[in-house]
Amino acid sequence: MSIRCAVTDWSSFSPCSVSCGQGITERRRWYINENSHHDMKCKDIYLIEKRQCQGADAAHCNTNENKGS
Repeated sequence: MSIRCAVTDWSSFSPCSVSCGQGITERRRWYINENSHHDMKCKDIYLIEKRQCQGADAAHCNTNENKGS
């Protein structure tokens, strides 16, 4: 990776997007040089990473309420 495409360290993962059931959590990083957003050599740099998560209260969720219709 060139200096022009340098990025910060990853942030911590965000809290899960839901309190019950399956949701999404994400972490981010940013270009150190603001102009890197427009540089085609930097186009393959990932700035957001997402993954699935289970809500923190999953053990207390009513599974019947969370099922799709």
